[in-house]
Amino acid sequence: MSKHTKGPWIASDNGPAFDSYIHALKNKGDAFKFVAMVPLKTNPKETRANAQLIAAAPDLLEAAINVLETYPIPTITGASQYKLLASALTDLRNAIKKARGEK
Repeated sequence: MSKHTKGPWIASDNGPAFDSYIHALKNKGDAFKFVAMVPLKTNPKETRANAQLIAAAPDLLEAAINVLETYPIPTITGASQYKLLASALTDLRNAIKKARGEK
């Protein structure tokens, strides 16, 4: 069970001279729920890109979990492509643990 605010999240665009805010979308008609603020950096494009990356986090986590549930770690048979796949899936598993606050 996730402890984070459920997605989808959106990054608001307050213009180039302001911080960007991350909001969780609720059911239609409900108010947004504040999730995070990305402080304005010297480069407004970087601030916006950081906000968009953070807003994508719930979707990325869901996609990563789906991949691991669909494709469990294969048995290593010595073939290089299987080793690469196993390594990539291990990285994905570790990223999911990090996102969930697990060790």
